[in-house]
Amino acid sequence: MGWVWGASTRPAAAAGLALLPLEMAFAAGVAVRNRRYDAGRLPIRSAEVPVVSVGNLAVGGSGKTPLAAWLAAWFLRRGVTPGIVTNGYGLDEMLLHRQWNPEAPVAADGHRARAAAVVVERGAQVVILDDGFQHRALARDLDLVLVAAEHPVPLRLLPRGPYREPEKALTRAGGVIVTRRVASFGAARRRAQALEAVHRRRCAIVSLAFSRWSDVAGAPASAPTGSALVLSGIARPWEFHGLLHRESPGMELESMIFSDHHRYSAADMAAIARRARGRPVVTTAKDAVKLQRLSEHGVDARVLHLEVVVERGRRWLEDALGELPGIVLPSLTGGSAR
Repeated sequence: MGWVWGASTRPAAAAGLALLPLEMAFAAGVAVRNRRYDAGRLPIRSAEVPVVSVGNLAVGGSGKTPLAAWLAAWFLRRGVTPGIVTNGYGLDEMLLHRQWNPEAPVAADGHRARAAAVVVERGAQVVILDDGFQHRALARDLDLVLVAAEHPVPLRLLPRGPYREPEKALTRAGGVIVTRRVASFGAARRRAQALEAVHRRRCAIVSLAFSRWSDVAGAPASAPTGSALVLSGIARPWEFHGLLHRESPGMELESMIFSDHHRYSAADMAAIARRARGRPVVTTAKDAVKLQRLSEHGVDARVLHLEVVVERGRRWLEDALGELPGIVLPSLTGGSAR
């Protein structure tokens, strides 16, 4: 997978060159599909309430789910009930949204219009699509597209790179949000300025910053010390490791990596316990919602939680949310980020 995320080694370069014809074919397919939507040849359904899409260009790792949850909390603080729609293949996103914002109805379905109808029936006054940019079959009133400051440039499309669409697709966006985990604010600002200059889109900057430690059940926990097993089933595990090194310098970390959206079985948990050898296991909030029974295997698991911090562009973002049709909001100031 080195060629996908921009590795500069000779084998990665050779693999990338071999995949160039497939990338060109994928790009052609994406272009044809978008032209058909633009020309009205593919149907686009509307929901009964405003729709906000949170999406990205890459296959993962930009912070869509935390940002979608932040938006849901933002609406809830203002007395508006959001409904959250996920794509149906990631159990973890649905569980996280229910944990983070239990007042908001959540539906998971690859058919987003059907899922939107479900949450509206349950009382949603606005629909938030978690990973909706490429799902053009459901109309949206605001398209927010996330670009991770850590993601490689130039943008190479699947299967040669991690991108689902070329950067010019940002012309469809209502706004761009540059996210960062381990990148500096300066790097994120330069990426935002470049995107603003080329695509004439407003750009915010959001940090996914360390918030707290807990156990897998959510109870407060202290930071692990000494040696730990790092367990992750996410798109870009090395960024999580970078956060751990920054928040717990001096820790000796061993990695145990699963595929993105991995569903942990009892056999997996037993294997994790054997690998941990009595050491604490450190994992992500996304993994923790699927590891509730890990304690039954005698594992001391600690969860590193992140919070969304809007570092630049909060005013235009809140103005855009406040201008959604049919939504009446009180004051748009105040409130903390998740």
